[in-house]
Amino acid sequence: MKPETRKGLMYNDYRQEPIVSEQELAGYKEGLKKLEAAVKILEDDVMSLRSANDLNRLQHARSSLLHLLLKWQGIVDAIYTYEHSKKRHEKTLIDSDRALALDPNNASAWMNKGIALLHLNQPEEALIASDHALALEPNNAHAWDLKAFVLRSLERIEEAQIAESKAKSLR
Repeated sequence: MKPETRKGLMYNDYRQEPIVSEQELAGYKEGLKKLEAAVKILEDDVMSLRSANDLNRLQHARSSLLHLLLKWQGIVDAIYTYEHSKKRHEKTLIDSDRALALDPNNASAWMNKGIALLHLNQPEEALIASDHALALEPNNAHAWDLKAFVLRSLERIEEAQIAESKAKSLR
């Protein structure tokens, strides 16, 4: 299982959710502020053009405004997705820790913990969790997939390829 990369973001094959850093999120929020200011300027331009009856420039301004609003919506969606996803993965991490407190030999809980840690940009800890799952269930192809994915996120490509081969042999 190899992570897919799109425009600098790494996507998890499990759910196709972006793994976005806090720095990238701050960039989204800054971009949103700039777009809000641009939209306000264009709204003012549209109003003045409407009163001047300049239809060609009005149509161009409206088109520009629509383009900015679509960009704005994309940024808002990205911020919402990131924040919603982060909260969900934090809850998964808490739930996994509770399950492991009850049964430290629960390989599924270790895998869920690893996935949550990876999404929370803690790949070293995710690798530890995937190793725990594999210690409990060495023939679990999904645990090997997780380990391969984590290793790729750490740019440990040769080790990731070995884990991918192991997962493939177990299917």
